[in-house]
Amino acid sequence: ITQAALAVPGRASSSAVQSFPEITPASAGAFADQEIPRAMRDEKIPGAVFVVVRGDRVICEKAYGVANLATRRTVSTEDTLFRVASISKILTAAAALQLVDAGRLNLHRNVNDYLTQFRIAPAFDAPITLYNLLTHSSGFNPAVYGTAARSPAGQLSLRAYLEQHQPARVRPPGQFSVYDNYGFTLAGYLVQQAAGVPFADYVRERLFSPLDMEHSSFTPDAALQPELATGYWLDEGTLRAFVANYININPAAGLCTTAADMGRLWVAVLASQR
Repeated sequence: ITQAALAVPGRASSSAVQSFPEITPASAGAFADQEIPRAMRDEKIPGAVFVVVRGDRVICEKAYGVANLATRRTVSTEDTLFRVASISKILTAAAALQLVDAGRLNLHRNVNDYLTQFRIAPAFDAPITLYNLLTHSSGFNPAVYGTAARSPAGQLSLRAYLEQHQPARVRPPGQFSVYDNYGFTLAGYLVQQAAGVPFADYVRERLFSPLDMEHSSFTPDAALQPELATGYWLDEGTLRAFVANYININPAAGLCTTAADMGRLWVAVLASQR
């Protein structure tokens, strides 16, 4: 969360601007303590975390509730891992752009130039580029299948998933932006190809480690698994635990991270904008 000034049209004057109080650690904490427990009660949410980043520092971190209803393990901003789904794409884009800066990937080159085990099918007389993948403008059919497995034995490697589940190309690349999990998974595979190491290893070594995101991972090991929060769905008023699954599209949706680690990431992102 970052502070922003909002221009609000006034009734008396078109140039009227509503001023908002400065976000401080105290005001952020008071807001969280008022709103989050209420939302948790209303929506039957077992646990939640709240982090506010302003400028070059985290100004507020709070944790509420439990990470597992059976064990009553309390939520921690430092230790509790959450599966954050498509927020994973931020790290994948950062990794890809690092390799662009290093000259090992090119935003505007045909992705097939980097692929050796399989090919993206030709269509529309126009190649798909890394730029298309990162801007959701590849033109792939967005309906993707096989994104997760029910057991580690059924989990696919990035290459196997991309090869077996390549969607049809339904429009020329660059024409429209349509949410694209396959495209971001392919972008992560290009990172793996260019770096010469598994995607998860590259992100750990070049992003998590420098940013002190020690609890974050695309493949949580045995030491981190106990810290993973249990997901729940509401079944006619009763919370039921999700059956664990094993992500095949890690670069698009496989990140497990903590609130504190996300705060460290956003401090770095905001610093890069100054």
